[in-house]
Amino acid sequence: MYIREIKTKKGKSKFEAFVDITPKGSIKRKRISKTFSTEKEAEKWAIIKEHESNKEEVSFSISHQTIAEYFDDWMENYVKVQLSPTTYNGYKTIVDRHIKPDLGHLKLNELNSIQIQDYELRKLQTGRINGEGGLSPTTVLQHHRVLSKALNSALKKRIIERNPCVGVEPPRAVNAEILSMTKGQVKKFLDFAKEKGLWYYTYMYLAVHTGMRRGEMMGLKWRDIYFDAGFIIARRTYGRGIGYKAVFKDSLKTQKSRKITIDQEDVNVLQKLKDHQEQLKGTEDKEYEDNGLLFAKEDGKAFSPDIATSRFKQLVKELGMEEFRLHDLRHTHATLSLEAGIPAKIVAARLGHSNVSTTLDTYSHLTTNFQRESQKSLKDYLND
Repeated sequence: MYIREIKTKKGKSKFEAFVDITPKGSIKRKRISKTFSTEKEAEKWAIIKEHESNKEEVSFSISHQTIAEYFDDWMENYVKVQLSPTTYNGYKTIVDRHIKPDLGHLKLNELNSIQIQDYELRKLQTGRINGEGGLSPTTVLQHHRVLSKALNSALKKRIIERNPCVGVEPPRAVNAEILSMTKGQVKKFLDFAKEKGLWYYTYMYLAVHTGMRRGEMMGLKWRDIYFDAGFIIARRTYGRGIGYKAVFKDSLKTQKSRKITIDQEDVNVLQKLKDHQEQLKGTEDKEYEDNGLLFAKEDGKAFSPDIATSRFKQLVKELGMEEFRLHDLRHTHATLSLEAGIPAKIVAARLGHSNVSTTLDTYSHLTTNFQRESQKSLKDYLND
């Protein structure tokens, strides 16, 4: 609450009191105000309203709200509004498939640390939807974070008195191993992609040689390719929005846009795909919907955002390289770039990392090797 003094036209003082309350039956805050002749009256009114609101908030959660009801409201009015569509989709999967079926019947104010600890243990042991075993510690840690974030929100709104996640020891995340192809594997992979067709080869080639993310590449348009100047401007993404609907977004993960240099070999590869699309446009017996997309269907329309992943899986399965994921082409670009002696700051800029420390932390296994090589070089120099 706060109180401000207002001067009337006659020079007299009035006092306006403001209080943030949670109306009965809601978890949204609302600001109310009232004007008084004296500051004492204003302060007294504000204290009473704040006290009444606090009582209503507690009685509302005790009398009515279950965990399922609270999470529905939190997802709709906070997560959907404040966080990214990707985050919303991930949270919704956790909430709808796990938290609500398991804990949703409980009263929100009755949830305690032991129940959350038991929930996380169950998920580790038998948490898979198909019933075949438990979820990974990293996945259960994500459940813990969603629970804690939602309950912190309830705590701030005074719906609960404490966050029961505070007393829970969550599982430790297991860092996923960074996999990258060797130079020999890259050649084998790209040669095979070329046999499969122009789309396969161009996409996989560009992924290896630029390190761009899937969404960034699927969002590329020809006007983003500066053939003569030798660079690409990544300025949008194509992926899944709320409800997993395919959407274009005019910004990247960590910045508005970024420039990625390409050489003549890269230009030649891209030009072949462009020439192919120009031929398709000139085919009289087929309608072509020109959306300007690099990685489009034969009729110019956008693919599903997941097409690159499914085609990559097809390639590595046939090659017997199923340990790799599509995102590992990005790791491959970074790893081979660092091994080639390209400064980490340049690699970070190409990858779109917000700072070079992200690159160094992600590829710390390489920087350790570089330290050993540098140490050997220094010793050789000193002993020369």
